[in-house]
Amino acid sequence: MKKIKNAKMFAAGLVLGLLLAATGVFAAGAIASATFNTTSVVFDGVEMDLPLPIMSVITEDNPGFISNYMPVRGVLEAMGYTVEWDGPNDTIVITSREALQQRLAGHVTFGHNPGALDKQLAPPEDGEEFAIIHTNFGQIHLRLFPDIAPLAVENFVTHARNGFYDGLIFHRVIEDFMIQGGCPLGFGIGGESIWGMPFGDEVTTNLRHIRGALSMANSGPFTNGSQFFIVQNASLDHYTMLDKEDILQHQDMEIEAGYFVRDIWPTEFMEHYITHGGTPWLDFNHTVFGQVFYGMDVVDAIAATDAIGDRPVDDVIIERIEIVRK
Repeated sequence: MKKIKNAKMFAAGLVLGLLLAATGVFAAGAIASATFNTTSVVFDGVEMDLPLPIMSVITEDNPGFISNYMPVRGVLEAMGYTVEWDGPNDTIVITSREALQQRLAGHVTFGHNPGALDKQLAPPEDGEEFAIIHTNFGQIHLRLFPDIAPLAVENFVTHARNGFYDGLIFHRVIEDFMIQGGCPLGFGIGGESIWGMPFGDEVTTNLRHIRGALSMANSGPFTNGSQFFIVQNASLDHYTMLDKEDILQHQDMEIEAGYFVRDIWPTEFMEHYITHGGTPWLDFNHTVFGQVFYGMDVVDAIAATDAIGDRPVDDVIIERIEIVRK
């Protein structure tokens, strides 16, 4: 059996949860019927030698089901564990805060894959899930990249399905830059991830902040929550950047052992930036996890709306975000 830190506290949580459930059943009235099923417990990815009886009862006063799962979950979550119910496998999945932090650490992946730009720009393939942001300006359709940025995509999709974004606004719009939303407070200072804690950046050379990129807003490393932005800038003429022509001429220059200019600033992305715009200075600082494939006219309209500072005069509303399988 896997050794658990603070095993006594862990066991106490299970026992206390069971006692709370029993108290609830007693208070609910006389038991008409009861069933016990033994469920498995997985802790930090390892199945425990600790089968847990899950009780479901029907009382005379309450024809509904009462289960000891919720009290067990409540107590363990109060102790800092994350608890999920895997119904198809009759398994309670318990994750320690330390293991969750490791899972949410993010990653940095260097090494350019030829064709990465084409993949980012392509519409979803059959069987893929994509997102539709319904706004009071129109629809924005976005391809998602769970194979490259799995944490950001899981967070965005789960929030969308749970209705977290419904009724929120694009609180920050800057023409020739980007539009930003996903803050429940509406001022860019709120929101959290589906895990209740920030998660790390998923940095890669194969997804870039080209025009139409969907990316995580943050305030520094390991601060991703619920806010996101869509790159709107259509021309680098508005900005001063690294000498792009010089970069294109020195693709074979070795930056350090094993890493060349082409690995960090590959020709296909540099040429696309020069021709179509984007925000290349955000690369490696934010997680790109999607790309607009329909509705850039809506993004442009939102970016151009009247604003005081960078806040729209009239609310730009995210009515809902729909997750669709092609």
